[in-house]
Amino acid sequence: DSLIRAFKIVHEKYENTFLYLMGRGPEVEYLNGLIEESGLTQCIKIFYEKDRKKTIEYMRACDYAVVPSLWESFCYVAAEFMALEKPLIVNGVDSLNELMIDNETGYVLPAIETNGVRSVDEVLLAEKMVDFIESDVKAQMYARKAKERIEKFFVNEIYAEKMSKLIQTMLISNS
Repeated sequence: DSLIRAFKIVHEKYENTFLYLMGRGPEVEYLNGLIEESGLTQCIKIFYEKDRKKTIEYMRACDYAVVPSLWESFCYVAAEFMALEKPLIVNGVDSLNELMIDNETGYVLPAIETNGVRSVDEVLLAEKMVDFIESDVKAQMYARKAKERIEKFFVNEIYAEKMSKLIQTMLISNS
């Protein structure tokens, strides 16, 4: 819902913008209601695609991506957008802080947590979205660096190698 409210701010400045939400979950009805209530039914669409190839095609078609997650383990969606060399804005929670570097591989918004409840700064999110619209050169530079980072640190072979070394180190230290 934070992304929809942030997009409303963006859309007021740039009327020819569109937001495509990908995925499916228990909040679809709520989100559709919020889209309708916001008067944005002509420019926000929710897609759910079972076919993985089509999902990747949609991801490739994006100008940039936003991952406003409130909770994440390892965020495959962010990693996939990085691998596709797409400019990315994320909420700085959990593993997204390890995956992304603010103002280098994209924007990492400061995570907000009040009394155990997490949220997204919708105004700041809108500002970063506008920045990508207004500065394509910066957005593409971030996307290129994000792809380099994902290829350098987060491919399966590197993960497996590092885990193996960690396990060996732990076994030796416990001997």
